[in-house]
Amino acid sequence: MFQLGFQLSFLVSFSLILLRNAIELQAHSYFTRLCSVTMIAQLSGLPLIFYHFFEWSPLSLVLNLLYIPFVSLVVLPLSFMGVLLHLLLPFSVNPFIFLLDSLIVPMHAGVLILGRNAFEWVVGQPPLICIAAMYGAIIFMGIVWENNKIRLLTSLLPIIVVIGITVFLPYMRSGIVVTMLDVGQGDCIIIEFPYRKAVYVIDTGGHLDFSNEEWMKKREQFNTGKDIVVPYLKAKGISTVTGLFLTHGDHDHIGGAAEILNAIHVKEVFYPNTSIEKDNEIELLKTVNQSSANLRFVTKGDIISEHFYVLHPSGEKQWSGNDSSIVLFAELEGISFLFTGDLEEDGEKMLLQQYPNINADVLKVGHHGSITSTSDLFLETVSPRIALISAGVNNRFGHPHPDIVAKLDELNILMLRTDLNGSVEMKIVNGDVKWEQSFE
Repeated sequence: MFQLGFQLSFLVSFSLILLRNAIELQAHSYFTRLCSVTMIAQLSGLPLIFYHFFEWSPLSLVLNLLYIPFVSLVVLPLSFMGVLLHLLLPFSVNPFIFLLDSLIVPMHAGVLILGRNAFEWVVGQPPLICIAAMYGAIIFMGIVWENNKIRLLTSLLPIIVVIGITVFLPYMRSGIVVTMLDVGQGDCIIIEFPYRKAVYVIDTGGHLDFSNEEWMKKREQFNTGKDIVVPYLKAKGISTVTGLFLTHGDHDHIGGAAEILNAIHVKEVFYPNTSIEKDNEIELLKTVNQSSANLRFVTKGDIISEHFYVLHPSGEKQWSGNDSSIVLFAELEGISFLFTGDLEEDGEKMLLQQYPNINADVLKVGHHGSITSTSDLFLETVSPRIALISAGVNNRFGHPHPDIVAKLDELNILMLRTDLNGSVEMKIVNGDVKWEQSFE
């Protein structure tokens, strides 16, 4: 009963049984009945589809118009005949089973191809009250339609209104939301501006695979972009990312970027203007160039959309490794943020030389709380009230280091950690910060 397939199948069947009389009353031709059945099947399952998948393809309406008669007139009769004939012949020489196999396999393959290329309308995950309102509107539609009080299209108006309100809810919210997404041992921060005017993503996480032998690798490889970041964005109703910052070339920061570029419309990708050293960086930049996103290499002094100021890397030295990370300063609704990527002690020293009075309310702690970052002078100068630490539970690197945790504790800095708190949402309105764990 907790399987989505079971819920959808029985819900659709139950709805069709309830509205059987209404279909017979208002649909007089085969085609109109087919359209009615398709619409009822779609509407009855739509709230559950929104809740679990966060998106819907209009192509499913057309496919149902083809698949309902195909299943009813072809698949079911052939299935029954195949089972009856099985009493006399084995499956291997059963002509009905052979015919079913010849029809269903290529049609299924075709649907998969269409599914990969079809337009998907990203709705977001509706609140439970909206789900209840949708089903209330669907029940109202069924009652008035069955009693023949109003026409079918008119009865659809309430459900259209409820879905419209659900879709536009994010565009009516004031304040900024900064989410430190739990991607395990990696970084990913999502920033939503008021009224959904812009959405920025800083890093994408990336699953570190330590399997050396081919036989040790899973058939379905886990990817933070595909399995965590994209579903989270779609659940929030985000189909377009204004800017994607990739702070540096480590896999735990850019490993999910390609999947995001494939699934979400990204307007611009920002990358540090330093040497490109790794094969995964080269492959990713090729993917960016093949996408619709504009690739921009940034360096110290660049201003992104009047909100983000690039403090590092500077052009005075050819940085590499963790110290090549993009460092961003942002003033968001009166709260200052410093995003440091994997910046280590040498990079921090250079940053303090360039900006000796740098200060921020919220610090994204460098390199997941490693002992090689967050030096005493750097921490005292920045003097944050809140420290964000993104690290995997029981990770093999020992992040965050106990000395760093003790240092932050000693300075009474509030620590928000993905290994302890999971994903964390910070809501900022008029200089006031409220945070909560996000159970995605």
